[in-house]
Amino acid sequence: MYRIAIVMILSVLALSARAEEPKQLIPQPGQWSTMLGIKDPNQNNYLLRTALSSTPDACADELKNAAAKITQANGVVWTNRDKNVLSYEHKPLFSEIKVRVLEMRCVLEPFKEELIKKF
Repeated sequence: MYRIAIVMILSVLALSARAEEPKQLIPQPGQWSTMLGIKDPNQNNYLLRTALSSTPDACADELKNAAAKITQANGVVWTNRDKNVLSYEHKPLFSEIKVRVLEMRCVLEPFKEELIKKF
């Protein structure tokens, strides 16, 4: 009985060690954010902040890098249920939801999250 409990505890610890920590992006006024508009399988649209930059040029560079990765993935990225971790490659341990990218843009902070509706 104790062996089974030890194996279960070790497996949970191993899985949590392999999971990626979500990036905590804390924007300040005057910073530029790279935003992705995504659509999940339930037809909900969300905005995800993927990078923070101090200048518009740096934000544009981040946007180009993200666009290249999204183009390689045919406009699809993977995220978790909380929409706080983004991956350009399918990783079954952390990525749960396949979402389509609708738009990409640079936004000047301060910015409040919003629910986008496309008609």
